[in-house]
Amino acid sequence: MTSVKNIAISIVSGAIGAVLFISLHSYLYRSSIGTIEINEILQAHLKKFGAKELSKEEKQDSIDKFSRLLQQTIQRISEEENVTLFVRKAVVSGGLDYTSYVKNELREYMDET
Repeated sequence: MTSVKNIAISIVSGAIGAVLFISLHSYLYRSSIGTIEINEILQAHLKKFGAKELSKEEKQDSIDKFSRLLQQTIQRISEEENVTLFVRKAVVSGGLDYTSYVKNELREYMDET
């Protein structure tokens, strides 16, 4: 009888511990939803670099560099702001708009290089 009682107590304690852990983890590491307007970001880049006279290789290098930079910027902002960023069209409603934030971060880096 005591072994059944110990097993029952262990199961209940484990369940309470799991609920407590999940609750604390969700509270401490919750992530909000943010959106970006990718077309607006791309248009800003094209406006700045599209008018330049570049060779085919230079254009490809510029595209590759911008693509890597955009990916790194979105990932860094997601980690720093604890937000999951989606393209605006993928989100039906809600979410803060991070388009300007991403554009400013990209602009600062592009001006440095």
